[in-house]
Amino acid sequence: MRGHLKKRGKHYTIVLYMGTGPGGKPEYKWFSATKILSQGRPANKKEAEAIMNDLIKKVNTGAYVVTEDMTVADYLKFWLTHAQTKVAHSTYSRYEGIVKRHLIPKLGDVKLGKLQAHHLQQMYNDLLKPGSRLDGRPGPLSPRSVRYIHATIRRALGQAVYPWKMLATNPSESLELPERKKKDMNVWEEPQVKRFLDFMKDNSYYALYFLAFATGMRQSEILGLRWRDVYLDIKALAVRQVLEYIGKSVQFKEPKSQKSRRTISLPSSVVNVLRSYQSEMQAKGEQTKKAAKARDENDLVFQTRCGTPINKRNLIRHFSDAQEALNRELVKEDQPLLPRLTFHEIRHTHATLLLKAGEPTKVVQERLGHANIGITSDLYSHVLPNMQAHAADKIQEMLFNN
Repeated sequence: MRGHLKKRGKHYTIVLYMGTGPGGKPEYKWFSATKILSQGRPANKKEAEAIMNDLIKKVNTGAYVVTEDMTVADYLKFWLTHAQTKVAHSTYSRYEGIVKRHLIPKLGDVKLGKLQAHHLQQMYNDLLKPGSRLDGRPGPLSPRSVRYIHATIRRALGQAVYPWKMLATNPSESLELPERKKKDMNVWEEPQVKRFLDFMKDNSYYALYFLAFATGMRQSEILGLRWRDVYLDIKALAVRQVLEYIGKSVQFKEPKSQKSRRTISLPSSVVNVLRSYQSEMQAKGEQTKKAAKARDENDLVFQTRCGTPINKRNLIRHFSDAQEALNRELVKEDQPLLPRLTFHEIRHTHATLLLKAGEPTKVVQERLGHANIGITSDLYSHVLPNMQAHAADKIQEMLFNN
């Protein structure tokens, strides 16, 4: 930390170099030595130097809040502007919603430098009470939503501490959060998956659903999959891009993490389905030159008849309608109905079936593209007790059976 004095008339201004801010630009802060002295007279040079040295010491030890007049609302608006260029659009949209719906209405008028842990704790407590929501819906927020809010403000205030040095400490650390309640996941058993795929055999989305159940890929990964990343000869595909919707426009991006950028081995049946699907698409051709050009440019495995990417909402609606249609058939056959799945629960079904079959958790993690094995173990802990029972039976057989 460096500083120097500037004299203007009878008054000394302390100029502190705060390092580099956003964009790598040098940042400086100015302080009035007379104002800090508070003696009703201008500070002399010796007093100004003493004040400057004290400021430098406090900033270096994290004991001084650099920003005095900025409110939490002002800071969060600044932080959002910065975050917009640094995170995925979906992440930014979630941040923006949390900031506008919860953080600014509850904390916006508080001075950033005066924000304390108890302000945040009180906000969390209030949001968990019925009737405290600001979005017009009845009831309290769920513990999961409150934890999302906490994660957002913690990240925002963390950047205020470092690298921007606007706060000495992060007041959101070490707060008491509501217990995370796991949401029950619906998954299908093997006969149910087979029944659904058989029902969809003549549908244009058949290959898409077949790939989803066989690989556990995310919806954005499937919709962004290109033929150039599919290697049917070696029974594999590479996840190299995802599809995101920003409003009504489409954006292709790299997967958000190194673990998400992965190669997935394909079963022979998937290879056969994709080969047939590719041949069918080529045989059908395109209705217009414009559609043909769009298909060639996108190179997407799954597209609309116009050669454009499939809208994720249309896919979700199609999957819901397909389940409803199948359940109507099952009623006629006097068979048990399939539990309703979200499209994301196809991914959970894939993982659960593998784990039940005894596949190592590490392999499942790699197929799903989870950042670490802890995420996989936590998500599928409901499967692991069965695996442990199998392990217990094995050790009994190996060591203790006569």
